[in-house]
Order: sequence, then structure tokens, then C-alpha cells
Amino acid sequence: MDPDRAAVAPPALVLIPQAPTDAPGPSPWAAGRAMLARGLRLAWRRPADAATSAGFFLLVGALVALATAPAGLPAPLTAAVAAWVGALLATLLAQQQGMREEAAAGMLDQLRLAPGGALAPVAGLLAAQVVATVVPLVLATPAIALFFQLSVAQGVALAVSLLAGLPVVVVLALFAATLTLASRTTPAALGLLVLPLAVPVLLFGVRAADPAAGAGALWLLCACSLVAATLGPFAIAAALSLEDAA
Repeated sequence: MDPDRAAVAPPALVLIPQAPTDAPGPSPWAAGRAMLARGLRLAWRRPADAATSAGFFLLVGALVALATAPAGLPAPLTAAVAAWVGALLATLLAQQQGMREEAAAGMLDQLRLAPGGALAPVAGLLAAQVVATVVPLVLATPAIALFFQLSVAQGVALAVSLLAGLPVVVVLALFAATLTLASRTTPAALGLLVLPLAVPVLLFGVRAADPAAGAGALWLLCACSLVAATLGPFAIAAALSLEDAA
């Protein structure tokens, strides 16, 4: 083999499908599917990230359980508050770290330059982040129920409330993380952006975790998640464009 040819480095892997210059552009949904598959592969290959989020979530629940046990507060309400606050903070940390890694890998630039626009790839990225973030926290919920000695019905209601409402938190956190990176603001701005917007979801989530409260709050959480899933990709794609305008 020619040593000069062997010394040439292989071309960099392009993660979003690109079309030849003389061919029609690829379908935007192909880019979205590629981003979804990539995000799920990364989550599968890096279980430490999911374990860290779940561990933080459980640590918050354990600390609240230890602190409130002597006070005799209602266990279902306290467990719901602890679970939702822990899940909110764990999601903020996970999305901030994840978007920093994506920016360092050049993925945000690929999203901005994706054929057909950034909307479909962002939707794929968002879907992958929802799965990678929400599933570990929901699977860790039985431990929270054990900390507070909840009944089976109460534990199931808590897990269902997190499953229904956490996608909204992921969308808000991913939007705020993208905005802080694109506008080069401090990471502390992430919490200032997300926490006020997440207050309604937090209130509905705590209410939905009570099996005796009816399904009204749960349906509101589902509606919020549907709205967030619809509008989230547009908001995140708009946040990505800020760096181009800067």
C-alpha cells in the first residue's frame, strides 16, 4: 500500500444526511430520524449519564424523606413534592451538560446547516432527549415510593404524573440550554429561565400524583406535554439561529 495514501486521515463522519450537490436534497425527516437514532444510541452507550440523573433524583427524595419524617407531614404530598423538585433539578442538570457536549462536538453547527432547515433534526434530538431523560427517572420512582412508604396506588400515580409531565420540563430545559449557549450567557441563566416556566407543571404534577384528586390534573399535564412537543422544536430551532445573528 502507498504510505502516502495510508497517512491520509479518513473524512469526518457527518451525522446528518447530506446529499450530493447535483442531487435533490434529502428529506428533512431523514435528518430527524438520524438525530433520533443517534441520541438513543448515545444514551444506550453512556448509561452513566442516566445513572447520574436517577441518582440525583433519588438523593433529593431520600434527603426530603429524612428531613420530614419527624414532622409527621402527609407522606403522599411530601413524596410528590420531593419527586417533582428532584426530577426538575435532575433534568436541568442533564440538559445543560448534554447541550454543552453537543456544542463541543460541533452538533449544533450541523443542526444549523442541516439541509431542509433545523426543524426536523431538532425534533429528533428533542425526542431522543425526552426518552433518555424521562425513562430513567420514571423507573427510579418506586424507590421514592419506598422512601415515603407509599401504597402501590400512590406510587403508580406518582410515576404516571412524572411520565405525563416531565416531557414539558425537558423541552423547557433544552430550549433554555440552547438559548444560553447560542447567546453566550452564563449557565446560571438556565435556572432563571426554566424554573418560573415550570411552576405550572410542578403544581399540576403534584396534584396529579394524588390518586384521590381525579384525572383533571393528569389530563392538563398531558395537554401541556402535547403543546410542548408541538412548539418545542420551533422554539429550539429559533434559539439556534441566534448564534448566526450574533
